[in-house]
Parts: sequence; structure tokens; C-alpha cells
Amino acid sequence: MLRRTVLTLSMWAAGHATLGCAARTDDGDKFRDPLPVASDVSLSVPRSGDAPGSQTLAIGSSDGTSGYAKFYQFTRNVTDGVDLVTGAILGTIWVVVHTHPTTVDEHEATWGPGSGDALSPVVWRLTVREVGEAVFDYELDGRPKASTSDADYLAVLKGRGYGKSHPQHRDGFFSVDNDAARQLDPDRAHDHGTVKITHQLHAWPATIAVEIRPTPAPDWVDITVTHQQDRSGAVDVNALTDVEPLIKDGNLEDIVMHSRWANTGAGRADVQISGGDVPTLVKATECWSTSFFRSYYTDNVGLETTVGDPSACVFPDAQF
Repeated sequence: MLRRTVLTLSMWAAGHATLGCAARTDDGDKFRDPLPVASDVSLSVPRSGDAPGSQTLAIGSSDGTSGYAKFYQFTRNVTDGVDLVTGAILGTIWVVVHTHPTTVDEHEATWGPGSGDALSPVVWRLTVREVGEAVFDYELDGRPKASTSDADYLAVLKGRGYGKSHPQHRDGFFSVDNDAARQLDPDRAHDHGTVKITHQLHAWPATIAVEIRPTPAPDWVDITVTHQQDRSGAVDVNALTDVEPLIKDGNLEDIVMHSRWANTGAGRADVQISGGDVPTLVKATECWSTSFFRSYYTDNVGLETTVGDPSACVFPDAQF
């Protein structure tokens, strides 16, 4: 879902950047400051090489390829996905605002309108507006290239950031309207609903929270990734979604997962699943070592055989 949105925005940014060379110091500088640098969100779970895996949460199945602990892989994949997509979207906006603004005044700067390439059916416009003391809102709008009316612009991305003089500098949020993106370019944007990403990066712990709200389906997913200064961290997942890994039957399960890791890479995940096709509450715990292999596993319904000893867990107790 998120990666296709990144592709759409990135194509426009690449084309727009060709409209001018990188901006020198100009009247648009204060409108660039509220946008965090993409490298600010280049954070990740400790790893060893490339651990393959899927973001499908299925307690009773094993990967069978890498040998790494299953929930380690899930934790890493979710964290990488959140970090990568947040960084890519912010990086795309960053590229655009580092060209000279098309118009700029005391409280607003605009880049565009412009299109990513000659074949793009969309004309894009990015506006950064000062709405308070060192508080800025930014908005990416698109309209069909065939139109010349400002009334046809649709907001695809809206966000808020803070200038360097504000104590919340490097914090902020942005929302992506997948339905608007799909209406503008159905061949490139295929998702429905909204995605909101909130980033708190001005101090440790750094957090990135993602709220996924598909439409018209009633399912939803909330993911929070937390990074500590010592490289330890956590992933929290709360969701109402269909957990079947292959054939979705439309029955939605409640999922709660708390996964955390030490700065050595060793970690623990605790998962609870209920409702939907799950007749009784399922609880599972998996721990992994500094080499990312399973050191302990147990669940309360016998989905897999208990292996290892709980004393092998880097964190002794479940936390929800």
C-alpha cells in the first residue's frame, strides 16, 4: 500500500527537480526547515545479512528458508517498511523543496504546478504555509493534466512540521489520501483509504507511528516503531485484520503484538490473537538470540511445539 504511494510521489519529484538546480539560500529557506531530512528516519532493527521474511503474521507457520526466528523477521520487516516508506516520502518532498519555489511570500511558498514527465496524467503542486509561530502545514495537490482549473486540485498529502526555532523541530505528521491518488492516476495508485504517519524525532526515544485505514473495509492497522539511542527498540502492532496468510475469508481477527529488542539484537515478541476464526484467545511468545535464531517459543493452544527455555529470553516478562 505505502510503496505504491511512494512511487507516484517519487516520479513527480524526479521530474520537478529538473525544473531548476538545487536551491541556494533564498526566500524559501524558512519553508524548507520544517521538513525533516530523510536520513532522520533511516532507523532499523539490528540484523545479520539479509533475513528474508514476510509481513504476514501467521503464528502456526514457519519460514523454513533462513532459520531466523519468525517474529524477529516480522519485526524487522515491519520496522524496515515503516522506516523506508516514511523516509522515502519525506525524501521526495525534500527533493522538491530544494529547488527554487515558484512563488514565495512572507507566509507561503509554492512549488509547481508541474508534472513528473510528459506521459504523466497529473499536474502536481506543493504548498508550504506558515500557520503559527514556526508552525507550518504542507500540502501536495494534484489535478488532471487535461484541466486548467484550480478547482480540480485534489489533496493527496497533507502534513505539519515545525521550524528550527520551535521546540518540536523534526517532529510532525503527514497523511496520504489513497483515494485521491487513485482518482488522479488509477494506473499507478491502486489503494483505498488513508495512511497517517506521525514522526517524533527531536529527542530520544524516536518514534514513528502509522495508522492505516482502508476503505470501505472495516479493518485497520496501527503500528508504532520506537528507537532508543542505544539502538534498542520496539514494535507495537494493534490491528483488526484477516490473519489468514494465503486465502482471506473476510473474518477479521483482533491482533496485539509487542516486540522489542536489546542493542545486541536479541529480542522477544509477545502476540495475542482473538475473534474472527480464532475460537479461543491465542497467546504466543518467541525469543531470539543475538544471532537472530529462535531461543524460545511457546503458545497456549499447541500451534507449535514449545522449544527452548524461558530463561533464554533477553526480556523475562511479557508486556502489553
